[in-house]
Amino acid sequence: MAIKLYSDSCSDLPIEMAKELGVNTIPLTFTLEGKDYADDFGKSMPITEFYNKVRKGSMPKTALINTQRYLDEFSKEIEDGNEILYLCFSSALSGSYQCAVTAEEELREKYPDCKINIVDSKCASFGEGLFVYHVANKLKEGATFDELIKFARDLQPSICHLFTVDDLNHLARGGRASNVSAVVGTALKIKPVLHVDDEGRLVLLNKQRGRIKALKELVRLMKESADADTDQTVFISHGDCEDEAKQLGGMIKEAFPNIKNMVYSFIGPVIGAHSGPGTIALFFIGNKR
Repeated sequence: MAIKLYSDSCSDLPIEMAKELGVNTIPLTFTLEGKDYADDFGKSMPITEFYNKVRKGSMPKTALINTQRYLDEFSKEIEDGNEILYLCFSSALSGSYQCAVTAEEELREKYPDCKINIVDSKCASFGEGLFVYHVANKLKEGATFDELIKFARDLQPSICHLFTVDDLNHLARGGRASNVSAVVGTALKIKPVLHVDDEGRLVLLNKQRGRIKALKELVRLMKESADADTDQTVFISHGDCEDEAKQLGGMIKEAFPNIKNMVYSFIGPVIGAHSGPGTIALFFIGNKR
C-alpha cells in the first residue's frame, strides 16, 4: 500500500518537477483553432506556440476534467491497494473539483474500505503548484495519510497568489473585467494587480500605470504578508515573458535577501487562456492571502 498524491495540470508544475516530487498530474484540456489538446506542459503543443497563436488572435477554450476521467484514474489506484490524496484546482474557478467529489462518492460506494480524499486547493497556476510542492515534500518526510490531509488543509490558507496581466481583454473574455474597462485600460497601459482570495476567487486589488509599477506593487504586497527574514521557496510563473519574470525575481531577492530558492515556470494553456500572454504571477507562503 502506498499514498498516491495527485494534482491537475492547472498546477503548472513542469513535467520533470512533478516526476521528482512523485506527483501524478491529470490534464485539463483546451481547444485552439478547432483542435483539442491536453494541457500537458507542452507535450501536445509547445507552450510558446500556444502563446504565439493567442498573440495573433486565436481564442482558446478550456474544458474541465469530467467525473469519468477521475473514476478511471482513481479506480486503478484503489484496486492496487493505494491511498489517494488529490489536490484540486480551485472550485471557484473550475467545475473539476465537483466532478472529483462526485467520483469520490461513487468510489466509496463501490470500494467501502478505500482511502481517498479530495482537497479543494483554492489555488491556481503555480500557486497550486507551490501547494502541491509542500505537500509532496511532507509525504517524502514520511507523513501518514491522515497527517498529510491535515497538513494540506492547514497550509492552504497561507498560499499567497499575486499577479498582474498585460492585456485586460483576456480577463474581459473570462468575465473578470468589463469590455469597456478592458479597452480603456489597455489604451492607458493600466496594469491590474490581482490575487486569489480565501475562497479561491480572482480578486482585483488595485491598478497600476505601467509594467514596472505593477511589478513593484507585487513586491510591496509580498512584504505585507511574508516574514521579512523568510528563507522559503518562492514560485514565479509567466505567460511567455521569462525575462520580466526574472526581473521580478531579482526584485524579490533584493527585498528578501534570505530567499535562496526561486522556481520559474510557464503558465500553462488552460490558465493562460484566461490570463493571456505577458501575465506575471508570484506565489509564496504568507500570514494571510
